[in-house]
Amino acid sequence: MKENFLIIGAGKSGLSVAKFLKKKGITPKIIDTRSKKELYSIENLINHDIEYETDLINFQFKDFNKIYISPGINPILIGHYKNKILSELDLFLNETSKPIISITGTNGKSTVISYLYQIFKKHNLNTPIGGNFGMPMLDLFDQKDETDFFLLELSSFQLEFFSGKKAHHQSKVFASFLNFSQDHLDRHGCIKNYLAAKSTISKMTLKDDYYFYNLENQETNLLTQAKKVPFKQNKNDPTNVNEKVAKLIAETVLRNFNIPMSKKNFQMEELKFRNQIVKVNSKLTVINDSKSTNPNSTEFSIKKLKKKNSILILGGKKKGCTFNKLFIPNIIKRVYVFGDDYESIAKEINCKNVFVNENLKEVIADIFNYLKTKDSLSNWQILFSPGCASFDQFKNYEDRGRLFDQYIIENSCK
Repeated sequence: MKENFLIIGAGKSGLSVAKFLKKKGITPKIIDTRSKKELYSIENLINHDIEYETDLINFQFKDFNKIYISPGINPILIGHYKNKILSELDLFLNETSKPIISITGTNGKSTVISYLYQIFKKHNLNTPIGGNFGMPMLDLFDQKDETDFFLLELSSFQLEFFSGKKAHHQSKVFASFLNFSQDHLDRHGCIKNYLAAKSTISKMTLKDDYYFYNLENQETNLLTQAKKVPFKQNKNDPTNVNEKVAKLIAETVLRNFNIPMSKKNFQMEELKFRNQIVKVNSKLTVINDSKSTNPNSTEFSIKKLKKKNSILILGGKKKGCTFNKLFIPNIIKRVYVFGDDYESIAKEINCKNVFVNENLKEVIADIFNYLKTKDSLSNWQILFSPGCASFDQFKNYEDRGRLFDQYIIENSCK
């Protein structure tokens, strides 16, 4: 790796790659449209001899042999130099011989990864999480404790330019493609390109590896040399779906390394803002599913609702997805839509009572004003499952989830 190395994007993953390369004796150049003053962490995280530029328009990409593009950067920026891209995942595989459990899919990735971590922890195994969830994957090598397995959540952005596992790579890989539906079409252009990026997960496996796929989602059944393990993830029965998949993967991994699977049952801890109940001082049920970032995820959460009067809140950045196929059952009496794409979402929703607003705070106030006209709040539930990206008005889905909780509590106290 003696090439001139360029890193596009000075976010967490870009800086992680910069630190990793410096340890290898390689000094990359970083380019980002933001100034150093806006990126206060640069001075603390990388050495001063790394060059930093902000002019993407006139940048000479031809001067570099290797280019790393952070997940949030659209590769269209570098034009016909895409053949120079080296992925974070390629760097990761070159660095370790430890077993890797990699998870992709449109929905459920973080939940399955979280469940796997909990199962392995019960077996006294150290399995740090990195990639799209947890820390940047290359930062996992900075762990002080000995690692048993690596858990990697992989988005389509992280898989898109992955060149694949090679014969000299020593890690045993357990890869899983959980499910597939529309998402990130604003980035990939069409669902075919999005599937192509996701399907690169199969390149992580060779003949001694394992590949888990969804029998009820044909797109996940990819060609691979690995041992194939099918599972069912029934959309019509959302109860414990991800937990069952996590246990199947965990059992396979543990059996492969001659580790007995514990027979003790324990309650899995749920991810924050994934169908989480908000505690309010009333009989009203409020569900915070801010983790939902596409329509398919919203539909999953709708199917988990109890059979009582419901209010659904949607909105944010659509990412090129459509809501015209989202099933709205009769128990949902009102749909409230907010955010950048509220107008187009409202037109696509198949519900006669759709109300729009530009921001979430005003939506919550409107809902509570409506509920004041009802005799009993115990007959009602609110589902906040946006089905959209959060970056139009929030830092991320966690910021969106925290503010939703805050608005609910403020209004319930009035």
